[in-house]
Amino acid sequence: MASVPAPVRDVFTVCLIAVTALSVDDRLCRRGAVHG
Repeated sequence: MASVPAPVRDVFTVCLIAVTALSVDDRLCRRGAVHG
């Protein structure tokens, strides 16, 4: 991982955070729809 350029690592981190946020948001929305 140390050999990976900083910009690439930044993009990867942002994508990872976005995917995690989307999956969490999707789960919350689905749970809200089920209970609502």
